[in-house]
This record gives sequence, structure tokens and C-alpha cells, in this order.
Amino acid sequence: MKRKLLVGLVAVLAVIGVVAGAVLAQGLPGQGGPLEGRALWESQGIEHYRFTLSRSCFCLARGPVVIEVRNGKVVSIVDAETGGSEVDGFAVSEIFGDVDTIEELFGRIDAAEGAAVLQVSYDATFGYPAEIYIDQSELMADEEIGYRISDFEVLG
Repeated sequence: MKRKLLVGLVAVLAVIGVVAGAVLAQGLPGQGGPLEGRALWESQGIEHYRFTLSRSCFCLARGPVVIEVRNGKVVSIVDAETGGSEVDGFAVSEIFGDVDTIEELFGRIDAAEGAAVLQVSYDATFGYPAEIYIDQSELMADEEIGYRISDFEVLG
């Protein structure tokens, strides 16, 4: 009898864990979900913007970098501290080239949907993903990556 109760309790806790993980994958409470953030971003029709991007990972050249986008294309990407085109001896355009627009950051979120952990918070005004954390596998070390957008501004 006690064994059945214990097995039932473990099953209930497992279901709670799955549900909690699904909630986190959809965005943090009060921060909007992925569809809400993306819809808000797309409804703005922002074509010209600048932002600072930092990433946290077990990697070189984490930034921050300042990126300017015009008509969906990167027109400038520089080290935020020096204004140079290199960070830690690497060309910033190559290192951050796969996440240098808001659309590419949304793509990174889409690609991580099967990850063990996917946490995203969205900017309440513009809808861009302000912070992203991805852990592809809880069983692997040092493959986690986080992105943080700051100093976002719409340019004329």
C-alpha cells in the first residue's frame, strides 16, 4: 500500500515538473508568451533599430556588442566598449552573425523549442526577446547559452 502511494506521489510530482517546464518554456510570468512577444514585435513594423547584445556562455567573445539594423539588414556591429570590429581578437560580425537581428533571435528561440530548458522574457513595449536562456541538455556541461538585449532604441 505504501509503495503504491509513493509511486503515485512520484508520478504526480513528475507531471507537475513537466507542466512547470512547459510554463517556463512559454515565457516567464508577466512577461508575455512567445506568440504575444513576436506578435507585438511584428505589429510595430520596426525597420531601423539599434541594441546592445551580450551573451553568457562557455565561449570566447561574449560581448557586449552594439548592433544597428536597417531594413532587416545589419549595417553596423561593433564592440560596445571599444567601438572596434573585433572582440577578444575575433571579428564581431562573424561571432554574432547568427543572432544579429531581432528576427534571428526569434529564430534561435524557435530552434530551441526541444531544449531541456528554454526561458524567455519579452520587452513589454516592443515585444523583442529581452532575455533568452537555453540549456539544450541538462546532462551536458557548458552548452548552455544566454542572450541579453539592452539599450534598445528605434532609429528614424
